[in-house]
Amino acid sequence: MKKIAFLMLWVFASSAALSAPANSIRMTVSSVESRSSGNHDIYFNGDVPKQGCSVGDRAVVMEALPGGKAMFSTVLTAFSLNKKVVIRVDGCLSGYAAKVIKVQVFN
Repeated sequence: MKKIAFLMLWVFASSAALSAPANSIRMTVSSVESRSSGNHDIYFNGDVPKQGCSVGDRAVVMEALPGGKAMFSTVLTAFSLNKKVVIRVDGCLSGYAAKVIKVQVFN
């Protein structure tokens, strides 16, 4: 009985890990606009996940957020190496563009 319960838990966890949340998508960074404010626009080869923001072709990495500098560094690395990234966004920065809360790089 314990083996069956463990197997079911493993299958559920595996399928959850493989499915991407609705607020994340895999794409290529096409341009980076860095600002002295610490809010950096990241442009992509497609639309970012819908958040109700006024623009949909970019997302904002905010250095002031926990991990913001690391996320921006990861974006720059992916851009320079032409690697795909998965970004996860949550809400908008003043209604303008989606706020990045996670960046993951892929081959």
